[in-house]
Amino acid sequence: MTLAISYTIEIGTPYSAVDFTGRTLGFSVRQSAPMSDLSPSSAVLTLENYDGELTPGGTGTYASTDWFAQAVFISATIQGTNTLTAEVFHGFITEFAVADDGTQSVVNIRCDDACMFLGTSAPDKGFVGDTDYEDAIRNTIGIASGVGELPRLGGTNLTQYHQQAAMGFNTAHTIDASNSTSGTVADQLRTAVLPSYPSAVWMALIRDNATTTVFCEHYDLGSTLTRPTGGTFYETRRQLELNDEKATGTQSEIKFHTLERGFNNVELVNRVAVTTTATGNTSTATDSTSSDAYGQKALTLRAAINETDALAADTANNLLNRRSTSRYVCQQVTTSTALMQTADNDADYTAFYIFDVRTCFWNTAMLTFTPTGGNEIEELSVIAGRTIQATPANTTITLDLLPAVDFQSLVLDSAVLGILDENRLG
Repeated sequence: MTLAISYTIEIGTPYSAVDFTGRTLGFSVRQSAPMSDLSPSSAVLTLENYDGELTPGGTGTYASTDWFAQAVFISATIQGTNTLTAEVFHGFITEFAVADDGTQSVVNIRCDDACMFLGTSAPDKGFVGDTDYEDAIRNTIGIASGVGELPRLGGTNLTQYHQQAAMGFNTAHTIDASNSTSGTVADQLRTAVLPSYPSAVWMALIRDNATTTVFCEHYDLGSTLTRPTGGTFYETRRQLELNDEKATGTQSEIKFHTLERGFNNVELVNRVAVTTTATGNTSTATDSTSSDAYGQKALTLRAAINETDALAADTANNLLNRRSTSRYVCQQVTTSTALMQTADNDADYTAFYIFDVRTCFWNTAMLTFTPTGGNEIEELSVIAGRTIQATPANTTITLDLLPAVDFQSLVLDSAVLGILDENRLG
C-alpha cells in the first residue's frame, strides 16, 4: 500500500472553527526559520464563492462575518502505517478580497502568523542581567508580561504568546536588555536578542488552553541549532530520507523531482563584529584564509545585548565558524504529494515531519542523488524554510536547505552528526 494525503481547512477561532475544505480551490504557504533572524510566515487561500455566501454585505451565511477577527487552520492527514495529522499553518486573516465578474466569484484570503503583530507591539525591556537566552526570547515575545497582544480569537486572557519548546539552549549565555532601544517586539528580537547568540525561532500553532486563553506557540531551537534526540515528539531530531528517482533504496524513502545545488557564497561571512550594548565594546572574529581568497565579507551586529564582552566574542566566533567556508551544497529540493503517494506506508512519518510546522524546520534531511556523469552522492542538509503550493490535483513542497556540516553542532555517538573531522563543533 502507498501513502494517502488530504487537507482540512478551517476558519474561525480555536473554540469555534468552520470547515471550509469543500470551498477551497487551492492554497499556498511560505514559511521559514532563519538563523538569528525573524521571518514572518504567510498563507494565501482561494475559496469558491459561486453561491455568493462569502460576499460581504450580501444575503449569504457569512455576509456579516468579521473576517479580520478570525484565524485560518490548515492541516494535512497522512494515511500510511499510521494515520497522522500534521498542522501545516495557523495564521490570522489580514486580507480578504472578492473577485466577482457577475458570473463567477472567488475569495482570496491572506493570513499571517504572529510575527506580523510583533512588528506593531511594544517590547518588554524589563528583564536585566543574568537572563539566559531562552528566557530573553520568551520575555521579549511576551509570555511573562502579556505584551505583544494578538487578536483574542474568543479568549479573554491577555497572555497571548506561549513558549512551547526550548531545545538545547546554552543557559549560561546571559544577556541584558536594559539598554535596548528597540521600538517593537520584532525590532528587539531582530536587532538585539536573536543576534546575541545563533538560534532559530518560528511561530507554530494558535490554540486554546482551558476556556479563556488563546496561545500562539513559538518554537525556540537553541544555541546549538541542533534538535535533541529526546524531549517531546515535536522537538525530537529525525533524519528524513529524500531520494531522487534514480537513487537506489526502498520505497520507504520519499522521492523528489528536482534538486538545486550551488555555492553558498550568499551566506559566506569571514569577518564578524559584535557590539554589545552592555559595555559598548566590539568583539571581532576573522577568517584570514577566507578573506584572502574571496575578499572581506563582513557581518556587523551593532546592538547585541550580550551581558559581557566574553559572551559577545563567543557569539562572533560561533557565527564565523558556521559561515566562513565556501561549499558547493544542496540549496533547494522539491517533492510533491504525487511522489509521496508512491512511497510505502512506512514513509508516513517522513511525510508528517515535512508537513508539520513544528517538526519540519531545523530537522536534517539526507539527500541521495546522482549528478550527470557522476556517482551516487549522499549529502546531509538542514531544512530552514519551505514553500507549499496546493491544488486539488497535486501539491508541490519546496524545501530550503543549509549544509548540516556548518549548521548543526557535533553530537557525540551520532552516526551522522558525531563524526570527528567532518562536523564542526558550533
